[in-house]
Amino acid sequence: MRILVSVQGKYGERIASNLRENGPAGWEVEVLPLPARLPAVIDDPSGFLPSPLPRADLLISLHESPGGADLIPDIAQGCGARAVLAAVDDQAACPPGLANQIRRRLDRMGVAYSFSRPLCSFEGGPHELLEAFAARFGRPILSFGRDGDRVLSVEVLRDAPCGSARFVASVLPGVRVQEAAERGALRHHHHPCLASMEIVTDLNDTLMHLSGYIVRAAIQAGLKKSSNPLAWDGFRKRIRPAGIDRDMENGRKVTPDQLIAEMHKTVDRLAEDGADRGDIKILSRALRELRHSFRVLADHKGTRKVTVFGSARCLPESPSYRQAVAFGREMAGKGWMVITGGGEGIMEAAHVGAGQDLAMGINILLPFEQSANRIIASDPKLIHVKYFFTRKLLFIKESSGVALFPGGFGTLDEAFEVLTLLQTGKGTLFPIVLLDEPGGDYWRLWKEFVAGHLLRRQLISPEDLSFFRVTDDVEEAVEEILGFYRVFHSMRYVGKELVIRLSRPLPRNALARIRRDFSDILASGSFRLGASLPDEENEPRLAGLPRLIFRFNRKHFGRLRMLVDFLNRETA
Repeated sequence: MRILVSVQGKYGERIASNLRENGPAGWEVEVLPLPARLPAVIDDPSGFLPSPLPRADLLISLHESPGGADLIPDIAQGCGARAVLAAVDDQAACPPGLANQIRRRLDRMGVAYSFSRPLCSFEGGPHELLEAFAARFGRPILSFGRDGDRVLSVEVLRDAPCGSARFVASVLPGVRVQEAAERGALRHHHHPCLASMEIVTDLNDTLMHLSGYIVRAAIQAGLKKSSNPLAWDGFRKRIRPAGIDRDMENGRKVTPDQLIAEMHKTVDRLAEDGADRGDIKILSRALRELRHSFRVLADHKGTRKVTVFGSARCLPESPSYRQAVAFGREMAGKGWMVITGGGEGIMEAAHVGAGQDLAMGINILLPFEQSANRIIASDPKLIHVKYFFTRKLLFIKESSGVALFPGGFGTLDEAFEVLTLLQTGKGTLFPIVLLDEPGGDYWRLWKEFVAGHLLRRQLISPEDLSFFRVTDDVEEAVEEILGFYRVFHSMRYVGKELVIRLSRPLPRNALARIRRDFSDILASGSFRLGASLPDEENEPRLAGLPRLIFRFNRKHFGRLRMLVDFLNRETA
């Protein structure tokens, strides 16, 4: 891992030296000295930063002034960092308002970050690079050997970035156990530290004192566990970066065998943790259910699937039931499989339309025993699960579209679940259609509620309404799903770039219009057309498709859906 440490004085230089001397052999730590005095607002960063900046994976900012903090996004962009760890050891050097501005800029750049107050409180962050750093440096973790009521030995499992944990540990052997925490906290105050002695209003204390409390807590926790060697052995394994983490950190592919080995380790750690029997039962059942389900799904990997949600109470003579039969028949006629919850009502209707060969059911085991419908009941494509969370995963895992018919709490839960997945980018894009009975108003009134209460209160964005379409016409519903894949084929992230695979080339002037109309979704750079990237080699059947490639900001997913609509519409 390549680490760039920006510093504004001797305190930062000491921290960088500690990282270089005590970090893993594979870390490359470079220091970027910044002027001690910088303007609070910097309009032209080039006047204060060298060009080019050293390349780095992780940027650690040890700024001591607002100007130093203000440069964080510019340094991250210049060095190519994928993650940032910013020390907030002095509130005056990075006030909350400035910190929020920096976070927004990093969000737009697609760079992960953690602001730690103080730096020695850091325990990891939303990126594997931050987790890898936290395996060695952050909130201190100490392991103690005891001889009666005295400390025999101290092992630093995780040091503070400044080296204070190692500094404190050196004086604790021979100290009485009941005096160790206080002795260590006092020793900590003799170590050079970035933390300020100014009172922080919301803490009603100083960050220097807080860092001392952190050291005291680490000593107390270590002494408490010192009588349980097995727990410490397990903990050592947890905080050391495993080979699989290093491979991910360095961009290398992780093999199935490595992932399975990692799962074995995780299971072994449950015993080390003394996990509760009930928790182990949940994990065991979920793992068995998912393994069986993945085997069933694997037999139909190449077939597109639409998931249908709706009420189990819907009777065969109702208009919604007939709509679901017609929808299932139309989708099956196009070669799509139809996934439902496997029960009665709308679920049965969609399977009636699809026929047994193209029907798949994911049934939930309930206290009142929901029975499978007559189409799927004896079929090997019927999966039974105990937990709703595994069922929801399976509904969406390989689905290329979702159709929702009128229903109760469960249907509304499923509607908001799939919309949340799309809005947050936790699921790949797919079309969602809300299908009323002919002349019905169930989903029309629902949309009015969403627009009148959520959108009007700015709880969602206008573009979020592009994720779904309301209709009472089966042909329109089918076209909404099939039309989504007219030009758009699929998408995946390759490093920082989003790659949209296209089933046919774009018209000549389309790229210019995309660059003009959708620049707001870029983290940096521009849109370009291209061929398959080297990291896509594991999908050879898609290698011949043209690509639209760009750095998506991973924020405006509603606008991304609008881009897909543009692609499909332009070619049509």
